Amino acid sequence: MSGTRKYLDRDRTIALEGRPYEVDWVTLLGAGRSAVQRGRADEVPLLSEVIWEDMDSAVVTPRPAALDYALMRRWLDVDESAAMTYLLDAWRGSMNAPEPDTPDGVRAILNQRSCPPKKEWQHFMYIVKRRFQDGPREWYVGYCNDCLEALLMLDDDRTNEIRTWTFYDQEMA
Repeated sequence: MSGTRKYLDRDRTIALEGRPYEVDWVTLLGAGRSAVQRGRADEVPLLSEVIWEDMDSAVVTPRPAALDYALMRRWLDVDESAAMTYLLDAWRGSMNAPEPDTPDGVRAILNQRSCPPKKEWQHFMYIVKRRFQDGPREWYVGYCNDCLEALLMLDDDRTNEIRTWTFYDQEMA
C-alpha cells in the first residue's frame, strides 16, 4: 500500500472497523513462512493464531475486509454494488468458475464451506498473489481456487510434497 492508507469505512453506513482496503500479501507471506519455519504452524489449525507473534507492531495490520466473510455479508446487505465490486476485484483471477454477476452469486461464494480434505493436498492455488523462492522450496500466498480461503502454500522439490495452511477462519473476525 502507499504511504496513506485507504480504509473502507469512510462515509459508509456500517462500521468496517478500519480494515485495510487491500490484502498485504507480502506481509502475509513473510509472517506465515516465519511461523511455519519456527514449527508453530503444526500446533494450531489456523496460521492467524501464531503468525503475529514476535512481529513488529508497526508491520501488523488488521485482517483485510476481503478475508472477513461475516463482515462482507453485512456490507453486501447495506451496499450491494460497492461490496460486490470490491470482492470481485480482490478475487480476480482466483476463481475456477466464472465470476458471479449478481450479489446472490457473491453470497454463495461467501457461504461455501472450506475445501474437504483431498488425496494429495487440501487446497489448490493456481493463481498466486506472491511467491518466494527458498532454494528447492517455493512459498506461495493467495487464494484457494476452489473455496477462496487465504492460504500459504509450500512446494518442496526435495520431498515432492505440497502443503497448505489457512491463514484465517474467515467466518470469525
